[in-house]
Amino acid sequence: MAPHRKARKQIQGTDEVLEAFSAELVRTKRPSNTIAAYASDVRLFARAYRAGGGVRFPGGVRPVDVREYLATLRAAGTAPATLQRRCGGLAIFFRWAQATALVRSTPMVDIAVPAIEP
Repeated sequence: MAPHRKARKQIQGTDEVLEAFSAELVRTKRPSNTIAAYASDVRLFARAYRAGGGVRFPGGVRPVDVREYLATLRAAGTAPATLQRRCGGLAIFFRWAQATALVRSTPMVDIAVPAIEP
């Protein structure tokens, strides 16, 4: 998804980041349920990231932070389909964050998306 390029004000705080991300999803005509799901995925991750001592969301997120989050979800019994969707939501979010210079590179590199057993 190519972000809408215009003069960008400094985005700070998780709420502002999520608002800007959601606005981009609306601009690109994503379905409202998709927007809500992706925003929820990112919000849940951001909350867990900060609870684990993470700082500078999203710029400080590392691949290990995402792996630890997914491992925690797996250990809690999160269904594989839910894990896949959350990975997808985070991947889209971090691609957007990279394209808008909120992160230098996406921490989703080399993140194994959980397989769904047939």
